[in-house]
Amino acid sequence: MHQDPLGTAVAGPNGNPSVPGFTTYGCPVFSAGPDAVLSETLLIEAQPSVLEWLQKVAAEGEDYKNPVVEIFGDPDTRSSVAADAKSSEEYEKMMAAMQSGW
Repeated sequence: MHQDPLGTAVAGPNGNPSVPGFTTYGCPVFSAGPDAVLSETLLIEAQPSVLEWLQKVAAEGEDYKNPVVEIFGDPDTRSSVAADAKSSEEYEKMMAAMQSGW
């Protein structure tokens, strides 16, 4: 959950260390909006954005690709993350495990 407006890009596929919580899902992460304060109501609050995305995926079918998301933030944060090779190794292991069906 993030306090940015609904549908605002919060993290790219490799995550965003400037955001509290886990954001390294291997796909873009978008805000559920400032009204989504309880995980139980997250899909209700984000419904317009989720339905719009589902319609786009359905319309494009197999040609659908996730949007390229690049987050710009504090350069010090970006450089410390880039220097952390362990994070990218963990990401690659997670992606390999997901592709192999865990």
